[in-house]
Amino acid sequence: MSASAYQWIADSLPVGKAGQPLLDIGFYVTFFFEDGHLVERRRAVYEIMKEYWFRVGEHLRWTTNLETHKWEPVTAKHSANAWLAFQPNEPRVWDVNLHAGETFDAASPYRFVGLGTPDAESAMSFISAMFPVTWFVEHPEASAVDIVLRWATLLQPRHGTAGLSIVASLDEASASETQDEARGLAERFPGFEVDDALFESADVQNGIRSVNWLTCIDDSLIARLGGIEALRARVTGDLHLYEYSGGAIVRAGDFPQAGDRNRQITIEPYRHAAALLRPVQIEATHNGIMLGFDKESTQDWVNRFN
Repeated sequence: MSASAYQWIADSLPVGKAGQPLLDIGFYVTFFFEDGHLVERRRAVYEIMKEYWFRVGEHLRWTTNLETHKWEPVTAKHSANAWLAFQPNEPRVWDVNLHAGETFDAASPYRFVGLGTPDAESAMSFISAMFPVTWFVEHPEASAVDIVLRWATLLQPRHGTAGLSIVASLDEASASETQDEARGLAERFPGFEVDDALFESADVQNGIRSVNWLTCIDDSLIARLGGIEALRARVTGDLHLYEYSGGAIVRAGDFPQAGDRNRQITIEPYRHAAALLRPVQIEATHNGIMLGFDKESTQDWVNRFN
């Protein structure tokens, strides 16, 4: 399926009373990491946010106030530099929320969210960045693999994934209105991630939830796979390995795919990546995913490539 075909799906999704999209399709990059409250971690997040702002910042329209945490329009005073300047030069819990919807409750594939916490046992710190599904086709000078590799090197995450994703509103009330449509999309198109990093962060301390086109794992997870030499030997066929200091990224196929269960279109590279990384996949989720899933259907979806 081409990028334009994915855009066709996005254009057919529900809209709100003001005509704002309530669901969309995008390309996401999500990382989970420890000790997000530390200054050096926050600095790495800043460097990633700065690049994201450089590439797509002109589209961003909404953010949450750093003090009140309420939605407000993005203005000239907002930037990655301003976000970093607000943070004290000491450990601190932080968050960031940015998107490009026409209204604060619109779903937008331009989105950058994150949370830095000190207690990984309760929930991992995370960042998640999104681009429109056609963005990399329209910007061939920007390589998705290169961006993910560079960001992983900066942040040193425990793990992460990148690929196609369903995009819901960051407003919980608006997201709840489209939960049935979102679940239907996820169950039909297995390559579409249900990317809710905040919800997922409580379950993924000890391993990945599932794979996608790009799956990042750190050295501790590589060790559980038998070490880097063993991993290199098993990455064959339609899988490709990118190594960096502190971890590696497994690419499943030449490009991200959605699949289609209605038309019996499977994603064999994703199945191969899932088989390779199964030893570092969490056995069960303790929380249901947002957007209409219960615990049983969540687990079925997590294991969709197994």
